Amino acid sequence: KTLILAANNGVSSTGWVGVLQNLLQNRNSALEELDLYNNTVDEHGVAIIVDNLPHHNSFKNLCLGKNMSISKRGLLLLPDLLQNPNCSLLTLDVNENNIDDEVAASLARALGGNSTLETLYIDANEDITSTGWDAFYNVLWDKSSIANTFRSNHTLECLVDLRYDWENMDLLSSDLNSVLEMNQNEHKFEVARLKILHHHFLGGASVNIQEFVSMEWAVLPRAISWIGMDDSGHPLLYELVRGLPSLFEFGGEAKAVGAKRKRV
Repeated sequence: KTLILAANNGVSSTGWVGVLQNLLQNRNSALEELDLYNNTVDEHGVAIIVDNLPHHNSFKNLCLGKNMSISKRGLLLLPDLLQNPNCSLLTLDVNENNIDDEVAASLARALGGNSTLETLYIDANEDITSTGWDAFYNVLWDKSSIANTFRSNHTLECLVDLRYDWENMDLLSSDLNSVLEMNQNEHKFEVARLKILHHHFLGGASVNIQEFVSMEWAVLPRAISWIGMDDSGHPLLYELVRGLPSLFEFGGEAKAVGAKRKRV
């Protein structure tokens, strides 16, 4: 289940192409983890991985760290792997591969369609500026609308390998660290709910109440209940009643019926 081939520098890039072809083209393999740290895998080896790994449903962990022969073109193939609907990776390690803002942003965008990857180890170095880190933050917590916040990535929990790179944690913003920590909750619907609540409704942001007007009546009570489950006493329900009183007004006939019932 686990194959460690780290630090085999006597194998050339061409040699790794042959190794990976033989290893990954066997669709019946039970392999779960492959460690290729500190080798000479290049973009051709990465292409083989991207093409074949999604056919291995049991595969969970891949380490490509410190393979300096991988060009930027090769690194930019990795988002195709993450976006593949059959990709089952939990961990992808591409640390020490000179990742810059362009590669970081590409990996971040790929996470928008990925619901399995929990750990992505990348270089916390000065080649990735706030532009690259912000790309991850925006895909983890898209604040442009309630729907987009719900569709954000709630799975990724770690970007930096704290075993070796803890001293560079300050390169990640506190906001990014905070949302990564939020994603560590195993109940992903709760993560989505908290992100929606924290951005769209706390602080009296009643303008977002209008998002609920177009909902079907059968869905609306459930949506209100789902959003309002917080420790401060269902603030959304309060804002909804205050912001849209017409939803709770009855016609004259209904009022009359209500009056009769009250007298009875």
